[in-house]
Amino acid sequence: MRIDPGIERILVPVDLGPGSRLLFTHALKLALCTGARLTAVHVGSDPDAVVSWTGLPDVAELLVSWGVLCKGATEDDVRSLGLHVDRDARVASDARQGVVGAVIDQVPNIIVVGTAGRQGLDRLRHGSVAEAVARRSGVVTLFVPAASDGFIDPDSGRVKVDTVLFPVGGAVEELQHAVDILGAFLDVLRVRDTRVIVVHIGDDVLPQISVEAREGWRWEVDRRQGDVADGIPAAITAAIVRHQADLVVMATHGHDSLGDMLRGSKTEQVLRRASCPVLAVPVG
Repeated sequence: MRIDPGIERILVPVDLGPGSRLLFTHALKLALCTGARLTAVHVGSDPDAVVSWTGLPDVAELLVSWGVLCKGATEDDVRSLGLHVDRDARVASDARQGVVGAVIDQVPNIIVVGTAGRQGLDRLRHGSVAEAVARRSGVVTLFVPAASDGFIDPDSGRVKVDTVLFPVGGAVEELQHAVDILGAFLDVLRVRDTRVIVVHIGDDVLPQISVEAREGWRWEVDRRQGDVADGIPAAITAAIVRHQADLVVMATHGHDSLGDMLRGSKTEQVLRRASCPVLAVPVG
């Protein structure tokens, strides 16, 4: 990603309900910062239904409110910024399959998706579009919980990432990759002053991760007791509240075991409880 300068496509699945504006805001800010093409995809089950995109804000008006464009700006002014925003309406009986199909067609570098935080029997009955899309796509994914305000103000476009949580566990090279993505992600958003709190469970030695010197970054360690295998979701949830985190960054493997298949991966378990956005970085 520029999040490497090569980021070219961003995908944001939307149901066009009240939460779609916040999701679109995050995706548009990333597109504005990178020049990537942004596609909003909506999946419906009725082939005869006419899709109304009024659930999304007008891009020109939004950029005017952000101070990027002057009052009265048009779509031509948006394009003059190098911004290209597409709308993709699809028909599928299963929203998860429809969005995964869009991922296959669009080949995005990053997906911005909302989460409802379902747990227990409700999750088993309805499933999660967000979790399914991330698991099957293998793409860096920014999850924005429905109960969260996110880290981008829809009215001003202001970015607020004062505190980031970075849980550690697993292979050092995988953690290093996630740290590198975090650095590039914050660079894209022009975040220069932030705390990065390493959440470490157990008494073993903290992994030796190479941290590039970045002006304004302050690294801290939050050591927590508990079982490394099962305690990560609860520890991260507690750390989010304690530190008032704006973002969690996690290296994710998808489903590695039978337990993960039944309960969800560690990242998915965190997603169901998180009160702030989560950036999931696939590592294998």
